[in-house]
Amino acid sequence: MIKVNEYASRPVSAFRVENIDEDGLQIADILNSQEELCRIEKRNGKKPGLLMKVLVGRGDRRRWVDCHQGSWILIEYDGTVRVFGDRSFRKSFVVQTEKN
Repeated sequence: MIKVNEYASRPVSAFRVENIDEDGLQIADILNSQEELCRIEKRNGKKPGLLMKVLVGRGDRRRWVDCHQGSWILIEYDGTVRVFGDRSFRKSFVVQTEKN
């Protein structure tokens, strides 16, 4: 199950791609709710499975990038989508618990 969280003063939704084979359709539903921002293709070859491509950027500067397991997908307040590697956000988003 994908958990979408919002961060920052301007709302930014972020989630981590755990497993494309299992969660790919749910991620595509989230991203494609307003327009086509995600494509899932079947990958053949040495490592068969699913390949996810996400439309990133804004305006005329949009391009399709590969999204891998462990990548972070950010949806900004204006609808701009960005994909970052796990290394960029490994320690950025931490769930905090209250201390009694």
